[in-house]
Amino acid sequence: MVQINLGKSKVNGENIVSLLNEKLGGSAVLEGKRIVFEDEDKSVRMKDVKTYLKKYLHREGLRKQIRIIIDKGEIN
Repeated sequence: MVQINLGKSKVNGENIVSLLNEKLGGSAVLEGKRIVFEDEDKSVRMKDVKTYLKKYLHREGLRKQIRIIIDKGEIN
């Protein structure tokens, strides 16, 4: 299961969820400051999620300010 922990960042979680649902097939759900992929039948590759997060951050002008760290199935 892939999880994204937004933590203290000022990134809009709703925008990220809508982008990931559009690109990866609609299994991402926002729970507080955490985005969880609920669909266990369809596997989501960590590499794909990281790529779309990088593209989102670049488009918003935040790529140089926010670093993406992967640790045991969780993106911080």
